[in-house]
Amino acid sequence: MKKSLFVFIGVFLLGANLVFGATLYEHLNVGDDISTYSFPPYHRAQTFTPQTDHKISKVRLKLWRKNSPPSPAVVSIKATSGGVPTGSDLCSGGLNVNSLPTSVGTAIWVEISFDSGCDLLADVKYAICLINSGGDSSNKIGWKADGSSPPYTRGSSWEGTGGGGWREASGIDQMFEEYAPLIAVPTGMVTSTLAYIGDVFIAVKTPIFIGIGLPLAFWVIKKLLLFFPR
Repeated sequence: MKKSLFVFIGVFLLGANLVFGATLYEHLNVGDDISTYSFPPYHRAQTFTPQTDHKISKVRLKLWRKNSPPSPAVVSIKATSGGVPTGSDLCSGGLNVNSLPTSVGTAIWVEISFDSGCDLLADVKYAICLINSGGDSSNKIGWKADGSSPPYTRGSSWEGTGGGGWREASGIDQMFEEYAPLIAVPTGMVTSTLAYIGDVFIAVKTPIFIGIGLPLAFWVIKKLLLFFPR
């Protein structure tokens, strides 16, 4: 019973991997002086080029909202072709738009996690895409950016043109950070370890009971008899 409980807890709580911490890879997190916007069909993206192979697990974006764009929005990683975001999402996560502040001056860094993540290759360009299925020019998501000679040279900002098209916003880079797990332990390893702990517990519980439990029980009985003399 206890062995099964250990395994169940391991699978239910840990999912695909048990992750400890995160390592920051590509990023631009200083120098934001303008805001770009995402609403249909003018979605927003930032391309980036990893310098080493890694598995992306989450991103952080500096965001705010104007009025009441619909929630949730989707943040995803896409491949690129000729530098242009293209194809299906490699991985994605939901963004709670309602949690964003409503003033550009109070924009915050928001973390968006990707459940299973996706593998990125060094020197291959990818895109972080911010897509909202609704909203308009008065109800939109703001994404802070550097619009004055941004120092990030391994990607650029892109704006949706409708119909799945994109155009480059030259001279602009979005505020972003992308992360990989510091340590990711596969579920199989975790559940095997928990199962082993369960086996050990079952194997030693009987001698523990005989060696400690029985003498303790006799001691308690002896003490109780002192309070109830014949």
